[in-house]
Amino acid sequence: MAYKPGPVRQTMIPKASGGIRPLGISNFEDKIFQKMTQKLLESIYEPIFKENSYGFILNRVY
Repeated sequence: MAYKPGPVRQTMIPKASGGIRPLGISNFEDKIFQKMTQKLLESIYEPIFKENSYGFILNRVY
């Protein structure tokens, strides 16, 4: 049972300078998998962050 990401839809976005740049959009299943992975990792690492950590910590005001 291994996760295999689906194909990414590519859309071209116009730039202010006149060019275009590619933008990859994940499919719905990949977005769900990414969100569940985020929640799992946050539940593991949030409690062990130190109070003086300078990284982004959810719902913590400095």
